[in-house]
Amino acid sequence: EADMHSATRPSILSCADAVLNGAVTNSIAQYFRVGASGVEVGAEDMEQLNLKSRLESDPLFGGSPRPYSSIASHEGHYQIIKDVVGCAIDQGEGCFLSITGDRYTGKSKLVREVLNSVKNEVGMEFCALWSHRSGVDSFTSFFPFREIVSAALRECEARTRRDATWLCKNNGHDESDEAIVQQLIRRKILDKSDQLMIGRILPHVMNAELLSLLKGRNPTVMIKDLAASLLKIMIPLQPVLLVFEAIGNGDDIDSSSFCLTNELLVSARSQCPQMLLISIARKELDIPKSLFAMTVPIHLNKMQKSDMKSFIRSLFCEPGMIDKNMRVDGDVADCIYECTKGCPLFTERVVFWAMRKKIIELDESRNRVVINSTLNGDPIGRLRGLLPAQLNEEILEVLNNLPHQEMDALKVACCLGTMFRIERFEALKYEGFYESLLA
Repeated sequence: EADMHSATRPSILSCADAVLNGAVTNSIAQYFRVGASGVEVGAEDMEQLNLKSRLESDPLFGGSPRPYSSIASHEGHYQIIKDVVGCAIDQGEGCFLSITGDRYTGKSKLVREVLNSVKNEVGMEFCALWSHRSGVDSFTSFFPFREIVSAALRECEARTRRDATWLCKNNGHDESDEAIVQQLIRRKILDKSDQLMIGRILPHVMNAELLSLLKGRNPTVMIKDLAASLLKIMIPLQPVLLVFEAIGNGDDIDSSSFCLTNELLVSARSQCPQMLLISIARKELDIPKSLFAMTVPIHLNKMQKSDMKSFIRSLFCEPGMIDKNMRVDGDVADCIYECTKGCPLFTERVVFWAMRKKIIELDESRNRVVINSTLNGDPIGRLRGLLPAQLNEEILEVLNNLPHQEMDALKVACCLGTMFRIERFEALKYEGFYESLLA
């Protein structure tokens, strides 16, 4: 994936990778959300409207994600996660669930599917708090907790506040972390010492002079006090799930965060029993020995060849309405597996790509997914030759249809990040490029 902190790769490939990381999730689709109904359009305009429709239905460009498709070789992992979640709910036994696996194997999607399943089956909904980290963030103490604590403050304020009008308005999203902390202090949920401890994770909630008081403090004592302060805002959120997700190859977690994770799990047994912590990363973490006994490791592999037919069949069916009598030709499954090497995300996108191109289709007379018989020459050879070689190639087909000004803007935006000050980049003006960035 593109490194969103680097400005050394302003290429189209970076743009495609950045879409996968969510850097430009809605930017492209938003550009095409212009009223065109009832207006006669030319061929070029029609092409843009078709692109708009394509983008709005694509989860990588702001569309709704397709529901989880079951993968037979992942069912064992699914059950383990479900059992761990059930243990936290029923028996108050939380743990540290470490989920690893190659990129785009569906690690995050599997966790979300388990949470949806638990919600539907037992009516219990976890308060899921997610954080994201890159490779450079491991150099900052407690960085994986920043997003989580910020979100937890707002959830705690919302769930313990009786002012329904305030809750309906914004749930605290428009207020700063410091303002939320002050409100919780006024309502006796937190105190000033808690503010100081939370300031160790979110420095802007406490002034630097007071934070300097923590320097030289015994690390073990500080971790215990920090855990105690965090549990005050976690207890009202039960059952609560803390998810530490790595972006790209940002697998490492700093030692201070591991110490805090250990202390939270130990203290939660008596104070916040319905709490579960999950790490999602591509590589195995260097987990300290103190956490071994409380860690459940799971490694998610790519799909096996035997998974391919059932997975392709699920993509031809409506979500939740799988036709078990539908069959998939072995040639179709073999060619797609050869192309995607079992990567679930790539497989899903290749199948929909081939369906749009009418390269593969459902033969309704036989209820069978087959290669389009109208393809010239050897159908199997043609299918192999037409399928995109890489995931980026399939995404680029969409991006390359963008007007060039918007494409240039997105390439720079991918390197700069999702937010930047336009006045700093006036030197980039040329033939409408500046206006594209403003848009």
